[in-house]
Amino acid sequence: GVQTCALPIFLIGGKSSDPSFFHPQILKTDASGNISWAKYFDNTSYWQGQIIRILPHGSTYSMYTYAETPFNDFYRLEGDANGISFTGQQFTPDTAMSFRVFDAEQMQNSSSHILCGHANFNSTATRAGMLMKTTPAGVQWCRHITSGGNFKNDIVDVAAGADGNSYSLFVCENMPGNQYSTVVLKFDSLGNKIWAKKLSLSTGTLNGCSIIESASHDFYIATYDNLLVAYLTKLDASGNLIWTHKWTPSLSGGVLSLKLFKDASGNIVMTGLLNSDYFVARLDANGGGCGFTNSTVISATNATTVITNITFTTTAFSPTT
Repeated sequence: GVQTCALPIFLIGGKSSDPSFFHPQILKTDASGNISWAKYFDNTSYWQGQIIRILPHGSTYSMYTYAETPFNDFYRLEGDANGISFTGQQFTPDTAMSFRVFDAEQMQNSSSHILCGHANFNSTATRAGMLMKTTPAGVQWCRHITSGGNFKNDIVDVAAGADGNSYSLFVCENMPGNQYSTVVLKFDSLGNKIWAKKLSLSTGTLNGCSIIESASHDFYIATYDNLLVAYLTKLDASGNLIWTHKWTPSLSGGVLSLKLFKDASGNIVMTGLLNSDYFVARLDANGGGCGFTNSTVISATNATTVITNITFTTTAFSPTT
C-alpha cells in the first residue's frame, strides 16, 4: 500500500527482501522520493508477510499485515511519522481457521476500519469471503460468507460509504461450469447484511476487482470477463443496476487487476494491466470516454448468502523493528 499523510510525505508498505524471511516493511519518503527511514517488523507469527494497507489519521497511521500463505492470525499496527514509536494488536480467531486480508478502508469520520479477504475453517475445504470491522479496541465483528460456491470465495475490495455502511465485492465460484459471479454486498456498521446482488454474465466468468462511491452516493464497480474485456457497472445505494459500460481494448492481451479511483473533480479513474503494460484511463463522472460503450450483458439479481459470525481474541502486540 502507498499512502500520503497530513505532511508532504509518502508511506509505502510492502515486505523486506531478507532471503530467509519476508517481514512486513514500511518506509517513508519525502515528496521527491528520497527515503527518510525504513523499518521492518520481525516478530509476527508468520515468516512471509507484508503491509497491505496504510490508513492515515492526522500525524499517525494504522496499517495491516498480510500473510501470503493464509494463516491463523493477523495484526493491526499503529505508527508515527518519525518511524520511532509502533504499537499493535494481534487478532486470533476463537475457532481454528486460516485467512488472508486483502484490503482495509477507514470508516468515514471514525477510527474504525472495514476489512475484507477470505477465510476458511480448518475442518472444512470451503473457502469463504471475509468481512470484518475493527476499532482501536479490537475486532468489533467478523463475518464468514459464502454464496453457493465452495472453492474461490474472496471478498476482494471494500468501500466505506458516506452513509456509515460498507459495500464490498465478493467474487464467488457459483455459476455453471465453475464460473465466477461477482456479488455486491451491503452491510450496516453493526455487521448486518442489508442486501446482496449478484452481477453475472449469461455465460462465462465475471471477476470483480474494485468498487468506489460516487459523489451522489451511487457505486461504480470494475470487472472483467473470461476474454479479459473490462466492464464498469453503476449501482445505486439500494443495489439497483443503473448501467454497464464495456471496454474492449484495441491491443491484444486484454485487461486485468483493475482499480478505480476518483479525482478531485469527481471523474472516474481506472487503472490496471493492459497486455503486459499498465494503463490509466480517465472517464467522466458518468463513466464516459476512452472507448467505453453501453452494454446490457451484465444482469443484477438477488444473491443468496450464508453468513457465519466469527469471534476473535485481541492481544496487545509490541512490534520489534
